[in-house]
Order: sequence, then C-alpha cells, then structure tokens
Amino acid sequence: MRYDISYEITSLVFLICIAVHFYSKKSYPSSLNNMFGLYLSCCMADIVLDIIGVGLIADAELVPLWLNYAVNIGYYLMQMLMPYLMFSYVLILTERMAAMRLKRRFMTALPFLVIAVVIITTPFTRLIFYYDENLVYTYGDISWITYVFSTGYVIATDAIIIIDRQKLTRRHLITLLSFTVISFIAITIQFFNHRLLVTGVAMTACLMILYLTLQNSRHITDGLTEMLDKNSFDLYIREQMLLRSSRSYIVIVGLCSIRVLELTLGVYLTEKLIKHLCAHVNELSESNPTFRINDEQVAIVLSGKDSARVLAGCLHNSVNCSHNLDGMEISVSGSVAYMQTPCQRYSHSDVLHIIQRMTDIIRKCADNRLICFDESAIEQLRREESIIHAMRESVDDPSKPGLQVWLQPMFSPGNGRFMSAEALLRFTHPTLGSISPEEFIPLAESNAILPELGEFVLRRVCEYERDYSLSRMLKNISINISEAELLNEGIARRTMGIIEEFAIDKSFICLEVMETIDTDSYPAIHRHINEISSSGVSFLLDDFGCGYANFDSIMSLPFACVKLDKSILNATENSPRAQVVLKVMINMIHDIDMLVIAEGAENREQVALLESMGVDLIQGYYFAHAMPIAQCVEFLKSAEATSRERALSACH
Repeated sequence: MRYDISYEITSLVFLICIAVHFYSKKSYPSSLNNMFGLYLSCCMADIVLDIIGVGLIADAELVPLWLNYAVNIGYYLMQMLMPYLMFSYVLILTERMAAMRLKRRFMTALPFLVIAVVIITTPFTRLIFYYDENLVYTYGDISWITYVFSTGYVIATDAIIIIDRQKLTRRHLITLLSFTVISFIAITIQFFNHRLLVTGVAMTACLMILYLTLQNSRHITDGLTEMLDKNSFDLYIREQMLLRSSRSYIVIVGLCSIRVLELTLGVYLTEKLIKHLCAHVNELSESNPTFRINDEQVAIVLSGKDSARVLAGCLHNSVNCSHNLDGMEISVSGSVAYMQTPCQRYSHSDVLHIIQRMTDIIRKCADNRLICFDESAIEQLRREESIIHAMRESVDDPSKPGLQVWLQPMFSPGNGRFMSAEALLRFTHPTLGSISPEEFIPLAESNAILPELGEFVLRRVCEYERDYSLSRMLKNISINISEAELLNEGIARRTMGIIEEFAIDKSFICLEVMETIDTDSYPAIHRHINEISSSGVSFLLDDFGCGYANFDSIMSLPFACVKLDKSILNATENSPRAQVVLKVMINMIHDIDMLVIAEGAENREQVALLESMGVDLIQGYYFAHAMPIAQCVEFLKSAEATSRERALSACH
C-alpha cells in the first residue's frame, strides 16, 4: 500500500513555524502552557514518525524489522497520546485537574495506558499491526480500537466543555468545540481511507486555531514593554495557589509616577523610559517570571526568601538612580516590596486582594522604601480586606448586622438641657468584633467607601426622626460629610432626595465639614455647600483649630456654627495663654453670628471653663457617651424629666 505524505510534510512545516514562534515568545511556566508545549511536541513527533514510517513500510525488505516496528509503535503511541493530552488541556482550563486527587488523575490516563500496552506488545500479539511473511505492513484484528479510543477521548473532551461551559468564555467554547469537530472529522476520514494521511493536517489546523486564540501571546503580554500582563499574573498566582504546596515570593517594583513623568518628559520619552526600566528589571530578574501589573508597577515571582531579598535590594538600588536616555540623565525613584505568598488557608481572590493592597501601599509611599511584608503584615492586610468587605456588605444590605449609627448628645449650658446630638458611625465585624472608627474610617476613605457611608448615616438619622420623633427633644442632629462626598456632582440632589423621602424638616439636619478640607482649592465644594444650604440644611465647620481653614473661608461659606477641636481644650489645662487664645477665638466666632461647640469635655473643670467663656454647646464624655438610638432616646427623656424637675424646684 502506498501512502500520500504530502499533507504530512506541509503540516510539519507549519508546526515548526508555530513551535519557533511559541518558544521564542515571553511565556510563563503554567500547566496550560506546559500542556500546550507538550501537545505541540507530540504532534511534531507524530508527523515525523509517520513520514519515516511510510518510508520504511515502502522499503521494508531493506531495513531491519525491529526498526519498522519501533518507528510505527512510536507513531501509534503519539497518535493515542494526543487525544489524551487535549483532554488534559481542557481539564486544566476548566480547573478540574487542580481539584483532582492523584487516583482520579490516574483514572483519566488509564485508557491511554491500556492502549499503550496493547500497542507496545503488538509485535508479539499482532493485534494492531504486523508484517506478514512478505514484509507487507498489515492491520491487526483490533486496529479499529485505536479509532474508538481517539473518538472516546474526543467525546469526553466535548462533555467536559459542555458541563463546564460557565467557566469558559465564548472564545474558549468556539475554539475547543471546533478543535473536537475537526478531530472527529479527521478520525472518520482516516478510518475509511487509510491511504490518505490527514490526522497530521487536522492536528496542525487545531493547534493553529488554539495558538491564535487561547495561546495567543498578545492576550497575555503588555503592549508597551512585552512583559506578561496583569491577567497572566492573576492566572499564575491562581495556579500557584491551586497546584503547588511550596509558597513563592513576590517582589513588586514601583517604577515611578506615570502622570508626573508625562508632564515633565512628555508621552514619548515617558514610554521610552518605562520600556528601559522594565527591560532592566527583566535583566535583573533573570529567568523568573516578570509581569507588568499596572502602569507603574512590575511584579516578579520567584522561590526562596534569600533570593527575593537580594533581588528586591538590587532592584531598589537600580530603580532609584539616574538613567541615561537619549543622552539625557533622568533621575527616577520608586519603592520596592517583597512578600511570601500567603499560606493555603487563603483563597486565590484573598491573595490577589492582599497583593492589591500591597501595591496601593507602595504607590502611596512618599519616600523610596524597601519594604518586607512578613506574616504579621500580611495578616494585617488580610484583616483590613475583611473589614472593607464587611463594610461594603453592610452598606449594600442594611439589614445585615455590622454598621450602626449611634448618637452623642450635646449639652447647652444656656438652656440647661441637651439641644443637639452628633451621629457617629460604629462598626462590629462578624468575626473580628468591634472595630474602632480610628481603624475603619481611614480604610473606608482609602477605598472610596466614605460616600456610601455618608448616605448610610443620613438615611439612618432620617429613619430615627421618623420612628422616634427626635425633633421633639433635639433641635438638630449633625452628620459628618466627607470631602469625597462634597466633590461629587450629585451630592445635593441625593442629600435632599433622602431627606424628602422621609419627609424630614430640613433644618433638623446639620452637616459637619472637616476643617482639613482645603475649601479654597475646591470651587465645587463651595458650590455644593451653598446649594444644599439654600434648601434649608445647615452646615457646621468641624475640628476648627487643627487644620488650615481661615476666617475668610468661614465667612465665605454658610456655616451656622463652628466646632472647636478638642486639642484646643486640652491645651488650656496647663496653659493660661491657651485659655486666652480660646476665649478670643470664641468671641470672634460669636461676633460673626455663629454658634460655638466645644468637643472633648471630660471633667467638671473643663465644663466650668467652657461655660464661663460662653460656649453654646458642649460635647463630651462628661455629659454623655455615644449610644445606640433606643438607649439615647431613653437618656434624653430621662434628662428632660430631670431638667423639668429642677425647673419646678427653682420656681418653688
């Protein structure tokens, strides 16, 4: 029998081109890439053995019989191995392989092992093929089983694709299904026409489709630096967590601020500098996988703490120096951090969140630091991530326990009763317990949750007024409003919408603005404060004396009152001069028709001093702590009853 090998030769040329391109491009040692490389190598070996085998069959009488058997056995083994490798590729892609125990992995390979034994023993059994007495290549009695075997793996592959289609993208589904269709067609043609060798062509076509879609290097590399990108980094970390018992080390290099560079150097030179720095990082990292995870940061994954520490130090020294670019000496700076990937009790998403927090910390470093994130630092980052996640959940679903709004009443010396209260946010984590505002408020601010928290507090206060008629006991309730909220174009509409939704008297709401907001630098803040104030909501300047607001900004905005920072009151205890300053400050605020609130009063001496200076409202532990709404209502009712009794006693 004469075979047509022209298709096989053409296929081999294409496979060599794919192999050269695949192995020359930047890649990382993932199971998926390794499986593709193995599949590519087996396909090339299959075609080479097929071509050699055809030649040996034609001239069987001129070569040793054992060589004919060896080449054709190798060809059949490659033919049987490729369907199994494709099946394994899909198992890795759908993450089934990572979840399999060793026994189940062995079971998936068992059909191949059985058919391999049958093929290897065929010189003795003549089941698959043999050479007759005239040295003519002849098919064995069960040669058809090889087609059944290949078809079985193709069907199993299709079943996995269909079952796990939710884990795959549209591109994955189209590519993999077309792969199996082409394979099935090739098996059918080969079964009915042994002379026409088309399996090599089919496998080459499938590999080409696979390489241009799922294995396309453009999908995993950064266009500017040709480093591996953020998506490939996420996949790599995922596989590290799923498949490896040993823990890797991650070094993250903060290159420099792209925006600052673009302003000083221009876009062209900035891109050139980034490419230069990334090439330098690649050189220092040697064979370890490198990833450009965002515009300003590069990550290197390696094993061994000592090697990570040494590499981090080298990169820190290398980044923070002058670089020659087109004859220009350009000085750049950046921070470098390294850490060991957290242990197996963390999920893949947890690790990526920790790494994201790590990159945020590096970006915010004002000084060029070399940072080691040890186990305690990672635990702290993990704690912060848990707090942030729980806060988001509580904001999205207020019925869940976690965030609560407490009230701290303010006492009016002039009226002898509580006239106002401040709404204060409290947070209890499901597993960590009570979290201090000093911890969760900065986390909310750095993670852009403050606007949602502001709306949460406002809505709760409106609910309290509706349910408890607080306006019968208090003139108003003050609510902190953040800079992020005041910069939002929709703040006035949303604020008034919530108040109107509950039909609350607008004068009952007072918004506290931190003095540390640089009001002169934000015209939008001025506009929004004026817009909300014109609707009837009053404003209070909070923490006056600890920031950089001046009396001009106080007079230019419609503040109804000013709250003095508690540090001013604390300073008066041992300083007569501080008492004079406090008195002058209170008089000046009164002179421009604003009320004065003093916070932080904790003892009788402080209260007496503030009363003597004519402060309008006093807030502090001396009078009342912050408390839940039900407790606060009872407290106010009790205080109101006591106040009436004192008034009646005075009359009698």
